[in-house]
Amino acid sequence: MKFAEKVTLITGAAGGVGQALALLFAREGARLMLSDREEAGCAKIAEKARALGAEVSYLAGDLREKSYCEAVVSAAVESFGGLDIVLNNAGIIPRGTIEETTDEMWFDAMGVNLNAVFYICRAAIPHMKGRAGAAIVNTSSVWGIYPGPAMSPTAPARARWQR
Repeated sequence: MKFAEKVTLITGAAGGVGQALALLFAREGARLMLSDREEAGCAKIAEKARALGAEVSYLAGDLREKSYCEAVVSAAVESFGGLDIVLNNAGIIPRGTIEETTDEMWFDAMGVNLNAVFYICRAAIPHMKGRAGAAIVNTSSVWGIYPGPAMSPTAPARARWQR
């Protein structure tokens, strides 16, 4: 098992990619802290991961809130005694041209796709220092490089880690 006993936090865990990551890491022996905005989605993925033999906890909440980002990291540490891997996978895609994009759409995209990554990393790093094999993976999207039509709030936020 490649990730035996590695405590892994996955954001956006109830979505397609997040769910696949959660189940992959479960099969590879990771201990999982799942994050998503939907409690029911977290519970469903947790059940599937437990069926694969994983230890799983979850905390549903809003990644746009700094306090939630800090709380989910704390929950991982409290539940499992540390943190080894962070997969910042969550992302949202509000659609609209510049003229159609509301302030709320803009701030939602930045809050989830950009700010949450910063808040989670800042909260997680002190708990990860000195742990062998610790890693943070911040996923992005092809939308950050090649935005589609009416993607004005999404492209800048998803381009966060492109070089």
